[in-house]
Amino acid sequence: MTRVFVFLLCFLAAMTARADSPLRIYIRAGEKTHGPGQHDAPQFLKDWKPLLESRGAKVDGSLNFPTAAQLEATDVLITYCHFGATIHGQDRTNLEAFLKRGGGLVVMHDAVGGDDPQWFKTIAGGAWEYPKSKFFEGKISFYYQDHNHPVTRGASNFDLDDEMYWDLQMLPEAHILAATYQPDARNKHGAKLFPSIYDIAPQMWTYEHDNHRAFVSLLGHNYKTFNLPHVRAVLLRGIAWAGKRDIDSLVSKEELASLRYPEGGPTAPEKAAASFIVHPDFEVSLVASEPLIQKPISMDWDPQGRLWVAETPEYPAGRFANGTFEDRPARDRISILEDSNHDGRMDKKSVFADGLELITSFVFYKDGVIVAQAPDIFWLRDTNHDGRAETKIPLYKGFGTFDRHAVVSNMRWSMDGWIYATLGYSRGHVTSADGKKDFGDLMSGVIRFRPDGSAMEQVASKNGNTWGVDIAPDGEVFFTQANGAHINHVVIPETDLARGKVGNTTSYKQIEDHDRVVPARSYDQQAYEQIDFVGGFTGAAGCCIYNGGAWPEKYNYTHFVCEPTVNIVHQDFVRANGVTFIASKERTNEFLASTDLWFRPIHARVGPDGALYILDFYNQAIVHNDPRGPRHG
Repeated sequence: MTRVFVFLLCFLAAMTARADSPLRIYIRAGEKTHGPGQHDAPQFLKDWKPLLESRGAKVDGSLNFPTAAQLEATDVLITYCHFGATIHGQDRTNLEAFLKRGGGLVVMHDAVGGDDPQWFKTIAGGAWEYPKSKFFEGKISFYYQDHNHPVTRGASNFDLDDEMYWDLQMLPEAHILAATYQPDARNKHGAKLFPSIYDIAPQMWTYEHDNHRAFVSLLGHNYKTFNLPHVRAVLLRGIAWAGKRDIDSLVSKEELASLRYPEGGPTAPEKAAASFIVHPDFEVSLVASEPLIQKPISMDWDPQGRLWVAETPEYPAGRFANGTFEDRPARDRISILEDSNHDGRMDKKSVFADGLELITSFVFYKDGVIVAQAPDIFWLRDTNHDGRAETKIPLYKGFGTFDRHAVVSNMRWSMDGWIYATLGYSRGHVTSADGKKDFGDLMSGVIRFRPDGSAMEQVASKNGNTWGVDIAPDGEVFFTQANGAHINHVVIPETDLARGKVGNTTSYKQIEDHDRVVPARSYDQQAYEQIDFVGGFTGAAGCCIYNGGAWPEKYNYTHFVCEPTVNIVHQDFVRANGVTFIASKERTNEFLASTDLWFRPIHARVGPDGALYILDFYNQAIVHNDPRGPRHG
């Protein structure tokens, strides 16, 4: 026992000494190839040697493969040279010995290529195979596949001008950190194939075998890529990971800060307004943003003037990530936001209810909120008035869930004492929570129910995916659907129509006199193109009749609908037309449009101050069930 104890002390002491000592790095560069500003390995050696030394590493390097003695004095070997995987004879023997003793390997861009891919993939996890492997040079979208790995934690996706490889030889044990769309004939312009959303190819991965670690990044065709701080941060993390050191030991604070809002990726909330083109009579102000809230889907104000927001950080998968159920608490929540210093920006947050899963809407009711969370509607109560819900009372069950973006949502109180809501094509056969009252099959469209769980009925049925309803000041009911028509008026409720329906009379009437959208930008990347109702409304979300009283008279009774697929908020002027209405545009351009591809408005409400509030889901992928290619994760 004493010997073991002494051995452990020695081992721990050795590990501590290693962790405190400088990381020893050798950069194996090569001759410059390709055009100006491309594949500049000599410049990489010239720039990165002092860079790594300034971060505390001990660095050696040359345009040649290191000797056995140099590898003996190395913890991490970085290779960035044309066909750097062509390694034979004594060099291969030295490298294998280096890896066997726990040395780290970092492979940059075309150093993944060589004349023996079958061997190289066994040490790096993947390799270029000539002539099977292919490349695309141009604008690519870099998508992180693992946001929990130490190397990529906190990093956001981004677009850049570089080069991607596909059809590599990959070992199944390689852990993919990032990927991009690979070109194919379904996105062909002239003779050139462009990235298509149907397939993805790994561009960054880690590989562990026996005692060594390998980190591979295919970025770096254009030398300017290394000057991007968010790219540099991940590469420096990869080097530290391969060397089994503190993951951020080589990264500066500025580089870490760039990971969240990288160039070519999402925009910091404070800078978002620069991308907006708004109606000249209005201005946009930021009220609340991440990290205070995440992926907001519903909002309302309580009698104290506090803003309540339903957050869905895990939409659309919930705990069924990657198709398997994760046995852990759900993470959706309802939060209360306050502006404690009265500067117009929410800065204080308290959570009223958490542990929710795929919530879509809520309304206030007595000492709590009624929540729509398919397949159920329930009442969350704060009976002890401590600001948190501690009681959950089921009201209704049986709503469909087969498509998570077509469920019950958009609840609104009406002056008739009922709560109105929308229902998509997931539909449902709804009963009371105890199953004693059966309300039958409900269809896509608008429904209403009593808050005590006693009654539910169809107000208007219309095939499609209904994503918004609002009650005008005079009690008229309007609703929106994702595809095609973006504003419908309920002329006569289904319950009344059923008493004397004639022919094909419907409960609703489409009232808009136009169907085109006017985005602020073009969509030259296939991943962002509309897949149906192109040029029109294919994701019309929310429904809001303005009645705030703070705007000029002409804006009363105007209708707002969001269209997240083309990054706009659309305005209609609604005017009486016989027993129904007609909705028209005042101007060619949209009320609000953004050039930011991540801007995803989904919901609009009139606040107690008479302003129009817009919820921006702010997500790169908005059509999560896009049928064309890989799942949007």
